[in-house]
Amino acid sequence: MPRGYLDIDENQVDVYRSHGMTWTDIAEALNVSSSKLTKWRRAVNYEDTTLQQIADGSLDSYVSKFVSEHPNAGEKLMKGYMVSSGYKVPRAQLRNSIYRVDSVGRERRRNLNHPIPRREYDVTIPNELWHADQHEKLPGHMMIIFGIVDGASRKLLALRVSDEKHRWTVYDMFMDTICQYNLPSRLRVDAGSENGYMNSAFMTLRGYKGNDNEENNPLIIGRSVHNIKIEHQWLFVRKNVVDNYRDLYDRLKTEHNIFPRHNECTPTQKYIFTYLLLTRIQQDLNRYMGIWNAHPVSTLENKSPNIIYEVRQKAEGISEDTFNERLSNFFDETDLEPDLLEAQ
Repeated sequence: MPRGYLDIDENQVDVYRSHGMTWTDIAEALNVSSSKLTKWRRAVNYEDTTLQQIADGSLDSYVSKFVSEHPNAGEKLMKGYMVSSGYKVPRAQLRNSIYRVDSVGRERRRNLNHPIPRREYDVTIPNELWHADQHEKLPGHMMIIFGIVDGASRKLLALRVSDEKHRWTVYDMFMDTICQYNLPSRLRVDAGSENGYMNSAFMTLRGYKGNDNEENNPLIIGRSVHNIKIEHQWLFVRKNVVDNYRDLYDRLKTEHNIFPRHNECTPTQKYIFTYLLLTRIQQDLNRYMGIWNAHPVSTLENKSPNIIYEVRQKAEGISEDTFNERLSNFFDETDLEPDLLEAQ
């Protein structure tokens, strides 16, 4: 094989194809010409097996299952569902399947669909700005969902459900996320006390001191309703995940009298409900993340969040050595709760 083709990483090509990227987009991402990429594919006998074709009958089964679980989701999320399931489905084939399986639901969604007013947003570099927030609309206020969104790509980086609203819960989710995606340049949060450890750790990792120029502060704190990218995401999380459990809770409360009508559950009731559903809710959140990150977004040239995050040049993070050194400083300098610190 010619030496000029050795700089193309086959594993990276597999990742791009698994996200549904076209060969033209892949060539652009790899900074090579389409002809060179084509010659490379022939030279290495590249087998494009990451996304499979699917017959109409099997597709109808997938669509039927999806609309039963997500009756308010439209065609683009359905396409994301198919990509995340490992299938490449042309638009015409998917639409024909929707007509066959869910024509009534399609008309209902079209009548209910109202475009969301969008504010001007000029962040274009992945990892330049993350948005973090909490969603407290799960039934009975017994559980809470924590989330992080990358502003430029709209990629959902984390969704985690917990039965406690504590600073360590948010901190753990944030640290798991930066271990996977590196550290963002800036972070947008609200003023909730549950964000305390995450905020302190982030500023320490970014090397920002309290007496530094405020203009250089990488942490943006404001009202939750103005944290637009994550607030916009909660609308879809509620429609596709949370509402199913709110309906279940209401049925248990009104039809079976398992929970009090005023939502003041006893510790035993709360334990039973969270024990039975916490893992299942997390599984649904993980599945929804895969669907969202694989679906085409109109404001991103109909590319998916996964593609935008993978292709665009990312904001500079920090090295592993710097991370370890600054994290050690965080634990040395921050006043943490001793009993919880010992448990970490």
